[in-house]
Amino acid sequence: MIHCDRDNLLDMVRMLTIMVTLWSVSGCAEQTKPVQIATSEIELSDTRLHPAVQYDSVNYSLQGRVTNNSVHTLTKLYMKIKLQDCRRDGPCDTVGEDSVSTNLSLPPGQTRSVNELVRFLDFPKPRGQLQWYLSYSTDDHTFMTAERR
Repeated sequence: MIHCDRDNLLDMVRMLTIMVTLWSVSGCAEQTKPVQIATSEIELSDTRLHPAVQYDSVNYSLQGRVTNNSVHTLTKLYMKIKLQDCRRDGPCDTVGEDSVSTNLSLPPGQTRSVNELVRFLDFPKPRGQLQWYLSYSTDDHTFMTAERR
């Protein structure tokens, strides 16, 4: 008959803790690394950029649809927005830039909407027509241009 007193029980817990620690350090535990999805496997569409609040020239709302054409779940999307003031007779001046990222859980073959707040600080009054560019990435390094409006 095994006698289990408090000291024996603590010794068994210590041994079990040591065994689990050694097992996980040795690499026997399942290790999951984030899967990198190529930016070309993601599609951004129906994007809109408009003031988040009427008569606000700083805060804008970026809305659109993101489709995951990969075989893995998309968990993060990075977006860069560039706002330009374009005159008919001259070049375009960049008057605002911002980068945002969105966390999501988008399974393969599915589409979700995105809505992110974009801020353009020190935005000057436009002299011409405002145009914006949107690029996106799954890794914050390799960006693809989505649209120019």
